[in-house]
Amino acid sequence: MTAIFEDSIAISSRWFHIIKKDYSDWKFAWAREAGQNSLDAGATRIDITVDLNEHGNTDVTWADNGCGMSETTLRTKFMAIGESEKPEGGTGGFGVAKLILAFAQMSYSIRTQDIKATGCGGRFTVKNGLKWHKGLTLAVTMEGDEAYCMKNRIKRWVKFTTTKCAIYLNGEQISTLKLHRPKLTTDWCKVYTHKADGNYACQIRVRINRQYMFNIYTSVDAQIIVDLIGSDSQAYLTSNRDGMNYEWKDKLQKLVEELYQNPNAIKAVDEVVELYCGTDGKIDLETKKVKKARVKLGAPPPVRSVNDPSVDGMNPTIGQQSAITAENKGSVEFKTAKELIDGYDIVVSNATSKKIPEKFIPGKMNKPMSKLMNRWIRVLETVGLILGRTEEVCPGWTFDSGARAMYRHHPQFGHMILLNPVDIMETKFVNYFKGKSDLEIFYEIVCVAVHEITHIDQRNHNNGFAADITYSMAKVLTQWHLLEIVRLETAKA
Repeated sequence: MTAIFEDSIAISSRWFHIIKKDYSDWKFAWAREAGQNSLDAGATRIDITVDLNEHGNTDVTWADNGCGMSETTLRTKFMAIGESEKPEGGTGGFGVAKLILAFAQMSYSIRTQDIKATGCGGRFTVKNGLKWHKGLTLAVTMEGDEAYCMKNRIKRWVKFTTTKCAIYLNGEQISTLKLHRPKLTTDWCKVYTHKADGNYACQIRVRINRQYMFNIYTSVDAQIIVDLIGSDSQAYLTSNRDGMNYEWKDKLQKLVEELYQNPNAIKAVDEVVELYCGTDGKIDLETKKVKKARVKLGAPPPVRSVNDPSVDGMNPTIGQQSAITAENKGSVEFKTAKELIDGYDIVVSNATSKKIPEKFIPGKMNKPMSKLMNRWIRVLETVGLILGRTEEVCPGWTFDSGARAMYRHHPQFGHMILLNPVDIMETKFVNYFKGKSDLEIFYEIVCVAVHEITHIDQRNHNNGFAADITYSMAKVLTQWHLLEIVRLETAKA
């Protein structure tokens, strides 16, 4: 006679400890899962304590004032691997979060409503009929001295989570992240930026329901937040919530690659752009003569003055030195620095938290800044003429720690090509003591101008941009005698 017995899979306590290796940072995962469970439960206050006990292990207590759990939910959901009971739109895990929260630790206790569960690994006991306890308190003992690391991970999760819930660590309230309008919105995510600091720069933080999930390292010197649209975290994330599901991983990777290629495409959220209107309006890069330009191959022609009709063809002068004569100098109409600044529209873009000194503001500029803006405008005009550009652009300043210059297309101001005067002037000051001549500084500005004008057609730093800037630089350098005239004249202004 055959006997049939029901049985269940036995899980050793060692298996629970191995679970930690499934996470890139299990201590951060612990803080994340505990925090998201509290927020899903509607908590308005969370109190956390982290201490090293007398045995050299770490005691962590996480207490919230949310809705808590019933005994049925505790037994059939929390204590059942793979089961979960989350409110609609909840962020917490899919039945595996409790592995890292409780079962993988040395010991744990859960106090909620009229019950208390204590256990180690998969073994636990439950007492009911106790005095009513508002919310839920999770207390765990972690093996070894993890106190410093746990405090750090808890602060990091709170720092990049946006919530009205008040969160306290060892009695001290931790500030949460406040975000303004997104800088980029797609059908699946919103991208926010804010100021980078030394501890948290060059990372993209992925969130859902405004709660921090994981980060991706990048070369972009900014704090970038990617908020996934929609509340169903299971649709986007892997089961341990340390990364994206395959179908979304590719989309996120493409977004990261775009940020790698063009770091200046996304700037600080509190950037202020101001336009100072001049009577001459924008710089018009278009010239009818340049439209007819033809580069003739063969032996380079002799250098002619810029108002010689044959120069309209922009013949190359590679291999020759330009003779800057009185005729050359007098053939181009130059304005003084003050007239240039008063005449053209000037844009000032401030991506810092500091007030811009008056020496940079049009109408109040000091002589060095006036001279630098004069030079920048004339370089843009000349480079635009050589390249045959047909756009109108606004010159100006950009104040941003991560950019030497910047091309931006503004919905109101159009094409803006902006120079960072702090970077340029600091470079000049440092290089003065290294014997770097003003000529080298000038041609650095020329190269920067070519780079930013190329961005009008090629927004990203991809292969197309590399090809275009190489061609543009070659065209500009064949007419370097025109640039030398600009350098000499603006040096006198």
